[in-house]
Amino acid sequence: MDEDLLDDAAAHTKAKHRILQEYLKGWLPILARGQRNRLLYFDGFAGCGELKGGDPGSPLVAIRTAVGAKSALNVPLHVRMVEEDAARCAYLRSKIQREQEEVSNQDTLIKIDVPVCGKCEAEVTKLLDDYEQRKGRVGPALFFLDQYGYSGFSMDLVRRILRHGMCETFSYLNWQRMHPYFTDPSKAETFTRAIGGDEWREVQPLRDQARVQRFKSIYVNSLRQRGGAKYVYDFAMRGPDHRLIYWLFFCTNSLKGLEVMKKAMWEVDQTGRFEFSDRDADQGMLTAYTQAMLAEDIYTEFNGREVSAEELKEHVLTRTPAYRSGEAIRLLKQSRRVTEQRRARATTYSFVTPARDSRGLFE
Repeated sequence: MDEDLLDDAAAHTKAKHRILQEYLKGWLPILARGQRNRLLYFDGFAGCGELKGGDPGSPLVAIRTAVGAKSALNVPLHVRMVEEDAARCAYLRSKIQREQEEVSNQDTLIKIDVPVCGKCEAEVTKLLDDYEQRKGRVGPALFFLDQYGYSGFSMDLVRRILRHGMCETFSYLNWQRMHPYFTDPSKAETFTRAIGGDEWREVQPLRDQARVQRFKSIYVNSLRQRGGAKYVYDFAMRGPDHRLIYWLFFCTNSLKGLEVMKKAMWEVDQTGRFEFSDRDADQGMLTAYTQAMLAEDIYTEFNGREVSAEELKEHVLTRTPAYRSGEAIRLLKQSRRVTEQRRARATTYSFVTPARDSRGLFE
């Protein structure tokens, strides 16, 4: 075995795989309920299936998570993989063969295809073309687009995936490899293809954090406007020097999907920043985003208004680091800053300034 084929088992890589694992733990049982279709997991940059030191790569993480959730799977799960590098693909096939043998010995509905040696965009395009020609249903599906840099798939591919119902993408974009080349004319076409437009040129004169933030804003906006993602959430990965290496971007049109992904991200970072640093691998020195903090954020946003439970939930999931709000609402009720009205089919919350007594204290 050539050790050079295997990716390093860096702390941030393990954190990435943990997010994937936690998401699949929640995603598989939820989407299996009431489905007549199969579920699809597509790994577009599958690698060797193994990291240095023997840790599992993303395909094995997905397969083993599914096996662990087999009791909740009442419909088949189809696992498909693509790897462009021929040597890595051959190694992956040997790993997957062993996994196929393990799965075949168990009572599961998991179908694992032999990995394809090819380019991600070409193989996903073939898959989508086939379903569209047959007027078939692609989703529920998660496309894990864990590319090696920034040029492995286009914004057009994201758009094609997300226009199918119940399809989501979880993708990688390497800032460390991108930003030194923003002024290189030979890279311009590649950047435009990845982002779907030329707005990336706006960051050329910028430096440091201003460049990072502007580029991320441009890319997230493109995922929404061109990719067709209603909800986009990102997670940053940093190296031993705490410098940004890459982002993970989750795209979905399901609020429930966003909730499950944010819960998965919380398993790795409870600070509310949604980032992981090899320097602070245990994350122990960082302060968590608490339900008390969320309560104050909710109150600041809605004071003087009556909002539905649905509006409140969407606000929490899309505008705050949290994925749940029950304890925050309890704290607001306790301080008499919110009242809850439950009707036959709807719940609303009224946010008010609590009354004070003659001493200026809240009653």
